[in-house]
Amino acid sequence: MNITCVIVSHNSANTIKQLVDSLLVQSLKPTIIIVVDNASSDDTVYILQKHSAYSNTLQVESLSFNIGGAGGFRRGLELAINTASDYIVTFDDDVRITDSEYIKKLVSFVKNEKLDVASSLVVDIDNHKQSSFYYKLPSGSTNNVELISQSKSLINDVKFFNGAILTIYALNELKGPRPEFFIRGDEQEFRLRVLSSNYKVGVAKDAIIYHPSTHQESVKFKGNNLIIIKHLGKQYFSTRNRVYLYSRFYGHQHSPLKMFRMLTKSLYVYCNYYISHKDYIGLYIWLRAFIDGVSGRLNSTFSNTIKHKYFE
Repeated sequence: MNITCVIVSHNSANTIKQLVDSLLVQSLKPTIIIVVDNASSDDTVYILQKHSAYSNTLQVESLSFNIGGAGGFRRGLELAINTASDYIVTFDDDVRITDSEYIKKLVSFVKNEKLDVASSLVVDIDNHKQSSFYYKLPSGSTNNVELISQSKSLINDVKFFNGAILTIYALNELKGPRPEFFIRGDEQEFRLRVLSSNYKVGVAKDAIIYHPSTHQESVKFKGNNLIIIKHLGKQYFSTRNRVYLYSRFYGHQHSPLKMFRMLTKSLYVYCNYYISHKDYIGLYIWLRAFIDGVSGRLNSTFSNTIKHKYFE
C-alpha cells in the first residue's frame, strides 16, 4: 500500500520539521511526503532541504511566488497523482500529530467504511476540549470533542484540507481545489464539489490531529455572528469567497428574492460594524470583496493587488 502526504507550507520554520518528523515515525509510513512551499521568506525551505538530505521520502517543491493554500494544494495533489499511491493525505504546515498510529487509523476507517474521501477529527491545538471545526451530529452542530467522540461514525460529512484522505481514483476525478480561490473558502468549494459528486465520505473520529482554531474570528455584533479577521488580506479573500459560494452554491436553496434579502442584510450588518468601529480601511476592503464575490470576479485586478500587498 502506497500513501502520499501533501503539505502546503509558508513561513513555517517553527513547525514544519515537527510535522514531517511525526509523519516519518508513523506505524504506517507514507511512501512520499510532498511539501509545496509558497515562497517562504524565512528558513522553511532550508530546513526542508536539510531534512531531505537524510530522508528519501521527502520531496520539496519550492515555488518562486505565493499561490495561496488553494494553489499550493492544487499543485501538490497534481504531483501526488503521478506517485502511483493508493491514498493521498493532506495537511497545513501548522498541524500537530501526536499519535504514531494516526495514518493507520485514518486508512483503516476509509477501508472499513468503504469510503472514497474522509477527514480526521481536527482538535483545537490550544483547547483539546474543542474541535477546530463544527461537526454535524444528529443533535446538531457542535465543537465539543467529547460529544463528537461519543457519537457513532460520522458518515456523510467531510472537512478539508487538514487530515483529509482521498483515494487515488477520487483524486483523479476531483483534481484539487480551484487555484483562483487563493485562501479561505477553497476547502469549502472542494467539499461542495465532493458532496455533489456523490462520493462516499466520512469523518474518522479516532484519527485525531491538532490545528489552530478560527473560532476567535467570530465576532458578535447586534445579534449577528460576523467573521472579522485583523489581517486585511485574509479578510478580503474570506469575504469574497464566502459571498461567491453563497451566491453560486447556497443561494439555489432559496428563492431569488430571499437570496437578495440575505445578501443585502449581510451588506448592511458588516457596513454598520465597520462604521461603528470607525474602521474605514476595513470597510473599503470588505466592500470590494463583497462586490468581487457577488459578481464572480475571482481574478479581478483588486484581488491581485491584495495578493501583492499582503502575501508577498
